[in-house]
Amino acid sequence: MWVNHDIENLVRLGAKELISKFNKEKFNVVKEFGQALPALTMTNILGIDSADHRYLKDLALKLIKALDLYITVKDLVLIHHASKEFIEYFRITMREKKMHEEGLLYKIFAANEKSQEPLSEAELISICIFLFTAGEETTSGLIGVGVYHLTKDSNAARSSQEWDLAIDELLRFNPPVQLLGRIASCDMNVHGKTIPNGSTVTLCLGAANRDPEIFDRPDELILNRTQNRHLAFGSGIHFCLGDWLGKLQSRIALEELFLAFPGLHLATDELNWNKNLAIRSLTSLEVATK
Repeated sequence: MWVNHDIENLVRLGAKELISKFNKEKFNVVKEFGQALPALTMTNILGIDSADHRYLKDLALKLIKALDLYITVKDLVLIHHASKEFIEYFRITMREKKMHEEGLLYKIFAANEKSQEPLSEAELISICIFLFTAGEETTSGLIGVGVYHLTKDSNAARSSQEWDLAIDELLRFNPPVQLLGRIASCDMNVHGKTIPNGSTVTLCLGAANRDPEIFDRPDELILNRTQNRHLAFGSGIHFCLGDWLGKLQSRIALEELFLAFPGLHLATDELNWNKNLAIRSLTSLEVATK
């Protein structure tokens, strides 16, 4: 059973490993770090071959497009092929038991074999895909956007407490998940507008996180903000169960990165944003160390 300090050590080792392979003067922090670290972390937690993390990351990047509000036929084709590859990967992994005994996937598989009402292979595969993509894409977005904002801010965090505050502020200011869809379960009146029962509703988390009635100076990035009831991970019964892992990975990633390269700065003025209305992330970001 994984415990927090085990995960923290695992993430930190992964971050150090990736950083050690960077070009010491200039590198793409999104592609080489922001996207790689969460994928590496999830392969290690699941107990599958860590060498597969880049392949699975590429599949996740295609699959996450399914969360967008507007997608093309081309997007649907990419999502379809990525889904098939994901399914085949985890089918082979489970059938041939290509997993480490200390990993989460092995424990799920072993518990399922002993269950009186075991899940089907398809159900197990869907859990594997969900665990990997949910633990990878949004954290990747937070790390990349976090580097972008922090390279522009001279008040870099130093202590663990400061980093925790900074991560929450980055989540509030520019969250990875900007939009969510819900269906109204009853007639509702919101600021004089009636939302009928059964209506589809789009929740704008990015806007809610800058509500001036809740946050002081909402359009400013204040890294040591202490009153920070942001909605980056949702709320109530829809609160993200993996919030702690996303925040932990992001804190360690940024902490190790700026520790290794205290003079880190942007090497380009060009920002390449992911073309997805729901998920806010950079697809590329060149940084320099000197």
